[in-house]
Amino acid sequence: PCALPILVGVPGSDRAVFTWLAGRPLVVERLSDDALVAWTRRAAAVLGELQALTRRPDGSVLVHGDFWLGNLLVGDDRVTGLVDWTEAHRGDPGTDWRFLLDSTVAATAGRRSRDGALRGRLEALVGASRLT
Repeated sequence: PCALPILVGVPGSDRAVFTWLAGRPLVVERLSDDALVAWTRRAAAVLGELQALTRRPDGSVLVHGDFWLGNLLVGDDRVTGLVDWTEAHRGDPGTDWRFLLDSTVAATAGRRSRDGALRGRLEALVGASRLT
């Protein structure tokens, strides 16, 4: 996959730099049910690691603010990057977990599995990941 140059601002200054991010965007609408679950599992692992690394004694973490599969960059079977940090802030760790679940469930709208089985798998996965 070809990486695109990204213009990154340097906080607190007028400087900006170009950088390259490895990977490609994940096209959620094209994923099978099983692939959607697999990528949600990988995203949950990334989110768990991000929160563990940024957790403060008061329980707050670095919140992405728009954490969903469409903001992942991927390569092969792994997450290579996370983009769109415009809503980032320090806050409640549940914010990103709820957003990941709600956005992933929304991506399943109109799928053949109308019995709620896919939604149940996603809810169980995100809930279990959040607890670990």
